[in-house]
Amino acid sequence: DDDVREAVSAMSIEQKVGQMTQIDISQVVSYTGNCKGGFLWADRRSCQPELDRQKLRTWLSQFGLGSLLNSPYASGCVGSVCGWTAAQFRAFVREVQLEAA
Repeated sequence: DDDVREAVSAMSIEQKVGQMTQIDISQVVSYTGNCKGGFLWADRRSCQPELDRQKLRTWLSQFGLGSLLNSPYASGCVGSVCGWTAAQFRAFVREVQLEAA
């Protein structure tokens, strides 16, 4: 496709490498509540994932982040919560996209 060729040819090598960079979502997530202790889910009722905008900005500015993998629940459920609803995941993705724009 000509549009794709044009867009890629306009990118620097650093931008191309950045677009191929995929990191685990845990690198841009912080946890609310009491998450202290040697184990991530120290308090399963109040320890919930949320986007850490500063971490995301660092990945975007320093590495040109291409995409995020997995779910913050990939290592297990937090209390009775084993993942986001589709609406919650879409809202998270929307926040990431707004930061990246």
